[in-house]
Amino acid sequence: MMIERIEYSNRVEWRLNGKVHRADGPAIEWANGDKEWWFNEKQHRTDGPAIEWADGDKEWWLNGKHHRTDGPAVEWADGGKEWWVGGKRHRVDGPAVVWEKVIGWYFDGQRHRADGPAIEFTNGYKEWWLNGVSYTKLRHVLTRLYRRRRWCRFVRRCARRWALKCAIEWRPPHGVQFAAMLDAWGDGGL
Repeated sequence: MMIERIEYSNRVEWRLNGKVHRADGPAIEWANGDKEWWFNEKQHRTDGPAIEWADGDKEWWLNGKHHRTDGPAVEWADGGKEWWVGGKRHRVDGPAVVWEKVIGWYFDGQRHRADGPAIEFTNGYKEWWLNGVSYTKLRHVLTRLYRRRRWCRFVRRCARRWALKCAIEWRPPHGVQFAAMLDAWGDGGL
């Protein structure tokens, strides 16, 4: 069980029993300056980004999955950021994806936002998503009303208004009493 250092024309790798592995530094160092931390053939690092790209991009990995709980798991050199937990895009307190032209809210790997559009583009285009299901804006608002239990009150209020309006506006034809009409129709009239 000896770690071997293997030199290629474009990179240097450290391997343990044939698997990419190194506990005390990057397991792959590329000639262009990129560095990758691997542990037992999985990208993994607990004290910083597991991939440091030469252009300034950084990626945090834990046991082969994008993962970071104290900030974005991906930081792009152009300012873009992505929040990942356990290999899934996830953020509770804001958007999980912040790029130059798009902002996206994700929860447990699914597009999700209960208080507005889950995807917003800089050109004004917006998409509404709940638990990975796309909604139009109207359906999104109605679903939010329903989920907040306001929907039942809304429907009852509308039904009462409609019933009251019908009762006020309805007049029996030619002044016939409503009860007399029902008696005239008998059982089969309705």
